[in-house]
Amino acid sequence: MMRIKDFLKEYLKIENIDIDLNVLRKIPKALREDNYNITVTMFDNKIIDIEPKDTTNNNYGLAIDIGTTTIAVYLLSLYDGSQIDVISEVNNQRNYGADVISRINYTLENPDGLKKLNASIVSQLNNIVKNIAKRNNINIDNIYDTVIVGNTTMIHLLLGIDPENIAKAPYISGFTEAMEFNPKDIGFSFKSNISIMPGVSSYVGSDITAGILSSGMLESEKYSLLLDLGTNGEMAIGNKDEVITCSTAAGPAFEGANIKHGVGGILGAISKIDLSKEEKIETIGNQPPCGICGSGVLDAVSEMIKYSLIDETGRMFDEEDDDFEFEEYEYLTKNLVEIDGMKQYVLAKDSKGDIISFTQKDVREVQLAKAAINAGIQILVKEKNLDFNDLEYLYLGGGFGNYMNVQSSLQIGMIPLELDGKIKSIGNCAGSGAKMYLLSKEYRNLIIDKVNTSKYIELSNRKEFQDYFVNGMMMERIYEPAQKYTQNQGITVDTF
Repeated sequence: MMRIKDFLKEYLKIENIDIDLNVLRKIPKALREDNYNITVTMFDNKIIDIEPKDTTNNNYGLAIDIGTTTIAVYLLSLYDGSQIDVISEVNNQRNYGADVISRINYTLENPDGLKKLNASIVSQLNNIVKNIAKRNNINIDNIYDTVIVGNTTMIHLLLGIDPENIAKAPYISGFTEAMEFNPKDIGFSFKSNISIMPGVSSYVGSDITAGILSSGMLESEKYSLLLDLGTNGEMAIGNKDEVITCSTAAGPAFEGANIKHGVGGILGAISKIDLSKEEKIETIGNQPPCGICGSGVLDAVSEMIKYSLIDETGRMFDEEDDDFEFEEYEYLTKNLVEIDGMKQYVLAKDSKGDIISFTQKDVREVQLAKAAINAGIQILVKEKNLDFNDLEYLYLGGGFGNYMNVQSSLQIGMIPLELDGKIKSIGNCAGSGAKMYLLSKEYRNLIIDKVNTSKYIELSNRKEFQDYFVNGMMMERIYEPAQKYTQNQGITVDTF
């Protein structure tokens, strides 16, 4: 009589086999149901499922990108690698803070803060996974592997690991390496194995390593840059031989935060601005304006530089200035007003008739962010003794990078002008990298190896960072005003 384990060894032609208890309980019935015709699902050398008949096409995986603002869950077939569905939702942890620092502070200021933030993300992911399985009519138990990426703070909160030291010098995280977990240990209600992609440091997480992987820079002889813009400006320079990373505190201006009328990428958010046109703004979904999102913030400063509504220092035009540089566009100054002692440029009115404006303080926020990003780029390129002509591409990752006007980023000096023509927007590169990690052992091994040998630069320790930063605060006109379409006489402001 052959023992079950010996039978499976002979059947699978594998010597060392591990079997989960729950799988052992399924074996007798599975063997007899279809006259010993079975499908065995394995993860490494561990049998994680046994089913009667041929069910090889009922084999699924999840790639999950836990963003500070948005969560994206991709359902893929592990049989043929196709993407079946995706669900995207606002991260419910926003109820406890808009950015990673405020969420870390919440865990420090509230005795049960970490528990609440952990429960929030685990519960939300459980619901999303349940919904994505249901609406695609698949058995949730046939989801066998789940790859998760996110910035280091988001991963700590998911795993219930205290993130306090991420926000304190010397900024040491609990872990950054690739990990495998039992879903029950995290609190997931589904049975899939959980794979966490590796990160590099406290401020260069697995979302960035996923972007490094999906950008393709690891497959080229030439060096390329990856830039992911959010509260932090995470970036990497690399090729097939090496990767160097850094992170700069760019501030949340490009996420619509710390901007007077800033909002996220929601319906009605002003997303594009062109002062040469009669309709000077575009909103998401063509809905009535309700605020200004990141891409609109970038356009606002770019357009104001182009039309001399702000000077090279970022100061807004004043009526006492001698002459407006472009007389034919002087009508644009009618939208420059002062409200509560603050100079601001009126962009639109919302559905209630309240103005939506861009203030002098908003300009300063953008200057700080763009100077930090530009300084980080300069230091990474200098680290390899390269110049911008040596670079193959600059990859822009993340939602903001996908929707922003590249010309605006060049106009304000956030991205060096020498990179014009080399810039590629690659969308949610974190999600794309997570999918590659899910589907390919080769890609798993590649990114783990590159992360283990990567170099991280702490910009605060670099003397030249301050010089680059100060220089980066200045702005100059690169693109001349476009041919105007109409002389809009401005937006009436009834009360100051």
